[in-house]
Amino acid sequence: MSDKRKVRWGVIGTTSHVARLSAIPAMLRSEHAELVAVASRDAAHAQEVATSVGNGCTPYANYDALIADDRIEAVYIPLPNSLHIGWAIEAMNNGKHVLCEQPLSVTAAEAEEMRETAENNGVLISESFSYWYHPLQREVAHAVQNGAIGTIKLVRVSVSFLQSEWNDYRRSRTLGGGALLDCGTHAVHIARQIWGSEPLAASASAVMDSAMGIDTTTAALMEFANGETTLMDCSFTLYSRSTYEIVGSEGSICVPKFILGAEEAGAWTLTHPDETWESHSVAPTDTYEIEIDAFSRKLLGEDAAILPIENSLANARVVDAIAQSARTGLRIQIGAS
Repeated sequence: MSDKRKVRWGVIGTTSHVARLSAIPAMLRSEHAELVAVASRDAAHAQEVATSVGNGCTPYANYDALIADDRIEAVYIPLPNSLHIGWAIEAMNNGKHVLCEQPLSVTAAEAEEMRETAENNGVLISESFSYWYHPLQREVAHAVQNGAIGTIKLVRVSVSFLQSEWNDYRRSRTLGGGALLDCGTHAVHIARQIWGSEPLAASASAVMDSAMGIDTTTAALMEFANGETTLMDCSFTLYSRSTYEIVGSEGSICVPKFILGAEEAGAWTLTHPDETWESHSVAPTDTYEIEIDAFSRKLLGEDAAILPIENSLANARVVDAIAQSARTGLRIQIGAS
């Protein structure tokens, strides 16, 4: 058995699909993380998960008890969107570092409060955009930076899936549901990473479910410097997509799917101005394992890249602007023109 120091993790919300199928298995495989406790409001489920984990993993029937556990150094939060801020702040006020599923918050004001709480407590908080850790993104970024398509002129991003479960939190306005907060945050995030800068304004429209009070589809135009633009759409009523295209002055890059499962290979295509093209593949990668390893290594004092809270705050500001534009029909200024 290795004597290597590991970061001791707790997970609140074990009934979460992403916790059960992605984050917890990644923690168990990680060389730098140790899952020591899980919590669920369903005590039987917490016990079931703890038993499957083994190694003395402690089950808790409420989140407060796990957060109060002095052994735990980092807490993973996969709860419904509107619950992120309360539990993240409680965890940070108890000296815990936090890895929180996207979207980090429902509004930019909440993200700012979370940033201030982390700073005041001397802890880290990071938003779990696990796609960001995939080698696919590094390959595409490297190609763009090396001039493969010249100067970027336009970015298109689409993220959607068929969401038909009416009792799902994604359909609840109170729980921070809606396509923009669920899918659109990914679209905004990948666009900002591609440009490496922040949009100046946003114009948007949305299809609303009046009974639920949420958007089921939102489309937006984000304006960047020098007339550069991003077109994005997100939806609960369109088939599963997580694709983006980067159009440059000397070609384009298309990524047919950027949110990938651990067993899925990645791919991207480079098209030249003469319409010849070349295809590239990327081996399957467990992005959750990379993310949890990186966060743990960061806490252990290593030079590991994690998504900083400042990036999440900037993303939330753009999402706020898109939501405001969709509500009002107005073009919303984000940054200085």
